[in-house]
Amino acid sequence: MRAALVANREDVDPGLVGRALRRHGYTFTEFLREDHEGWLPVEDFDLVLALGSNWSTYWDQVAGPVRAEQELLREAMRRDIPVLGICFGAQQVAAVLGGEITKAQSPEIGWCQVFATSEAGLTAPSALTS
Repeated sequence: MRAALVANREDVDPGLVGRALRRHGYTFTEFLREDHEGWLPVEDFDLVLALGSNWSTYWDQVAGPVRAEQELLREAMRRDIPVLGICFGAQQVAAVLGGEITKAQSPEIGWCQVFATSEAGLTAPSALTS
């Protein structure tokens, strides 16, 4: 199965999600946001995985690639191709579905210390480990 991996040039690693998808038989074709003019047609893929970015959907300086990605996601959804958006990719999915993406009132940095609890368990979901 083929997955379109939408990412920025400097951060193309799909991490745990990518490893899980590879175990389930997926191969990845990179769709670099910076090179959006050369993207392949989405109908040739079984899944679209849109990764995070240090961009924002409302930045004028990246409007071309942002709109191209939104059109790719829109076309995938129109063709019933599954789409998974992570971080910025999820913002892009929300925008395509009619959501509004705006600047937060204060900066948010996504790094924080996480503590496991007995209620949450200590193992990864089976989809990531099987």
